[in-house]
Amino acid sequence: MGFCIKPVARIRTLVVRNRTEYTACVLNEISKDFAMANIAGHLLVVDDDQDILLSAQLLLKRQFKTVSCLANPAGLLTFLAAHSVDVVLLDMNFTLGDNSGDDGFYWLAQIQQQFPQVVVVLMTAYAGVELAVRGIKAGATDFVIKPWSNEKLIATL
Repeated sequence: MGFCIKPVARIRTLVVRNRTEYTACVLNEISKDFAMANIAGHLLVVDDDQDILLSAQLLLKRQFKTVSCLANPAGLLTFLAAHSVDVVLLDMNFTLGDNSGDDGFYWLAQIQQQFPQVVVVLMTAYAGVELAVRGIKAGATDFVIKPWSNEKLIATL
């Protein structure tokens, strides 16, 4: 969590030291830092869109020791009870035609109540500032908008 602070600090240092070597050095340093930033943890992605699950798994398998996926949140609490999960990337909408985010808030509350040690990051394609603020106030660690930027998603998790 927050491992991208180190690359940003190095970028600023390199820019100050020698602007002519900026591009080559920054790319090398960022590559090294991201390679070393592998999180030895378990990520659970919960989304009813199979494409999102596949994309997240392919992108994040190098960042986490284990990436698991659930297409239905009904099995979420059982999964968390059976596995040691560090982070849940949770979609906010599972009910067809409802884009309020209420499904995500329900499952966020359940996770916090039964598994308070698990970090929850909410995600939705129907984002707004109010929804993001509400999610953070409800206890989510962060909020991701779909479609996501790969770099931003990695930095968030």
